[in-house]
Amino acid sequence: MDNKMPSATGKGYISYISNCDPALDVNNKIARANTAGEPYITGGWPGDWWLFTIPEMTIKAGTVINAKFHARASGTGMKYWMLEYYDGGEWKPGAPLQTTTVGEGDQAQTFSYNYEMMNTDHCLIDRNMTFEHAINNGDILIRLRCMANWQASGKGALAAPNGGTHRISVQNNINPTISIVQ
Repeated sequence: MDNKMPSATGKGYISYISNCDPALDVNNKIARANTAGEPYITGGWPGDWWLFTIPEMTIKAGTVINAKFHARASGTGMKYWMLEYYDGGEWKPGAPLQTTTVGEGDQAQTFSYNYEMMNTDHCLIDRNMTFEHAINNGDILIRLRCMANWQASGKGALAAPNGGTHRISVQNNINPTISIVQ
């Protein structure tokens, strides 16, 4: 299976990057769920991310781009995620950051995130991001990165990737979109 799922309109696509273990075959992770064709993955892990790419774009400095989509995890899917966009050679937060500590003692983890998946509920991500740098015939990149191995059900940390899922979903007739606002 190809790791790039094309958009319904336009030239963009979504892919899933397994950054936690380069030996994993990402092509076996990403799939389409149900008849709606929602992209989903199984066994997500901290450091992995969904990547929205719009190739061969030219935008001026100060352009505002909106990312709007629903995300959802299964109970054993990962809970904490960070929306980011690539601007001027670095990843920047696409929404205000929150910092939390989960676990206790030597199992405690402290990290920043900006989206929290609550069990199996849909999470609407709808953010405007201002690109401070121009892009000249390059890629617009926006990602949703997994930040911790904590289950969306709140039942604690996982020791290794499992069968938990995470998906980019269609909810209330909102299809995932990346658009230029101004």
